[in-house]
Amino acid sequence: MMMKTRVLVAEDNIDHLELLSDALSEENEVMGTDSREGCMELLEKHSFDLVVLDYNLKKDFSGFDILREITLKYPYLPVIMVTAYGNEDLAVKVMKIGAKDYIRKTLDNNYIDRIVGNVRTLVQRKDRADYKKVKKNALSFLREHEDDFIDRWKESIHSSEERFDVSHDLRLSDELLRLCYRAFITDIEKDQLNETLAVFKKNIEQQEKKERLLIGFELLNMTFKEIVHSLLIKEFSNFFDFGSTLMEQINWIIDVNEIVLNKEYEKIIDDVVEEVKEQENFSARSDLILNLKSRLSDSLAVIEKKSREIAVNTGKAHEKTVSEIIGQVKKITSVIEAFENECASHLADDRNKRKKGKNRG
Repeated sequence: MMMKTRVLVAEDNIDHLELLSDALSEENEVMGTDSREGCMELLEKHSFDLVVLDYNLKKDFSGFDILREITLKYPYLPVIMVTAYGNEDLAVKVMKIGAKDYIRKTLDNNYIDRIVGNVRTLVQRKDRADYKKVKKNALSFLREHEDDFIDRWKESIHSSEERFDVSHDLRLSDELLRLCYRAFITDIEKDQLNETLAVFKKNIEQQEKKERLLIGFELLNMTFKEIVHSLLIKEFSNFFDFGSTLMEQINWIIDVNEIVLNKEYEKIIDDVVEEVKEQENFSARSDLILNLKSRLSDSLAVIEKKSREIAVNTGKAHEKTVSEIIGQVKKITSVIEAFENECASHLADDRNKRKKGKNRG
């Protein structure tokens, strides 16, 4: 008889602890605790396959601190972080430390079904004795066919540009595509997301027109998965035996990338406003700032909403969501350019007035 998977649930809300334990007990052996001490003690005494950890676990010691401790002591133990008060920054932070998923609690308790499903997926990956070997072969194949992948990637991105009516001057260079590709492969191999995030952030920081690069990264991120799938399904006859697990890992990387890109959109707006604040005669241009915020607020709201939807949508729905996000980014780009021109015009007027004043003097 096959032994059940052993899951540790750390949750200080007794009602939620009971709901989670009951839902997970149908397929797993579940142990629960409501404290950090209880969590670490159970981990020392028993061998667990997975941990479901609440972020707000007691006021004096957060789940974030416990996640760090678990990652150091049990680096191969999957952890799902659950919270009622999280945000995008927290999601990125806990996943970079080592959490395999980040799930928001909902009032209707539908989040429990997602936890059960994700526990099942993570356990299946852990239980597959041959998964590491097959994954290694798949990554070796992808590395050997890097040039073919880059060509397909460019073609797919260009096709998306036509579909979403994106300007060709936003295209990424072959060198940057290759750098991103190798970063993706490294993150898949190590089951992390450090490399892709580092490449994205470094290039965004160095780019003067950041909003243009962000659209390129959106298309790159969206098309990566479909090309991996099309290449591997032709090469490996047993792809369906391991493919869902590999694609689930790729989805995780792509979803977190989307969160980071969304935060970069917000930074662009903040930077523009700060630049205007630094200009002389700021008070005379306060109406421009208010106008900018008003014109961009709806687009930012749509970007945030659609980025959240990407994490739970795939296929056509995913493509439609990305299309809507890109539409909003294009609108933001247009507003920013118009705003910059308007500010430049005001500055030119100010200079002319000062020159005339000096001449009169």
